[in-house]
Amino acid sequence: MNNRATLALVTLLFALFARAQNEAPKPSLFDTVRPDLTLLVRKHSMGADLVEVTATSAAYKPDELKAQCTRLGEILGTPPRGLRIYAKEVQKDDPRMVFVSASFAVDGLVRVSDGKVALEAIAQAFGPSSAVSGLTLILSDIRPGPATARKFASSAWSFEARYSSFPAGLEYRVLLSSDEAKDLVLPGSPEPTLQKAASGGRSPVDGVAFWSLLALIGASIGALVYFFALRHTQRAGPF
Repeated sequence: MNNRATLALVTLLFALFARAQNEAPKPSLFDTVRPDLTLLVRKHSMGADLVEVTATSAAYKPDELKAQCTRLGEILGTPPRGLRIYAKEVQKDDPRMVFVSASFAVDGLVRVSDGKVALEAIAQAFGPSSAVSGLTLILSDIRPGPATARKFASSAWSFEARYSSFPAGLEYRVLLSSDEAKDLVLPGSPEPTLQKAASGGRSPVDGVAFWSLLALIGASIGALVYFFALRHTQRAGPF
């Protein structure tokens, strides 16, 4: 084989190698993104979304978490009801294992009829913060539908979803790369603006929110167990 043929063969091999590298599947966000906040959402039987947010860092500021939860309600147009900020002690007598948490009820976070999730509202409420670059969102007993966003990536933010049939639920891993709320949108969506909260009649859940939230808080440890079960179950995967 002459030198020209050898050079051509080497060039071809390098080209094939580069192409194979480019076509290699990108790693999942579930493997690469460490969540700074975990959000657990459950749909109340009367329609409200019951939310529990837990920071993964013991140094997370309670005032910042309170402001973010309030911001979420403002974006959705329903101020958070029963908002409570508290310390969650995972391991007794260990200050490194005490994490700030929040629980509250809002409307409009999840639409069961078609599986639509207000991902932009969540990103815009919790994303513009130097303390948050990754989020885990767990939607208990929610099944995907025609309006369920599966995967998205831009220079500002990315997310990926997977579904578990048992226990039933959707899980999102979100990567936030921008501190500007105006960048945290999906294609075709208007720029984020605060909706005006409806005045007048109270939501049907208001009368039972206190007891519902107590039940939600009491299930905190169970929620963490659920998170790991959902993450590692063999039935979990893309849909």
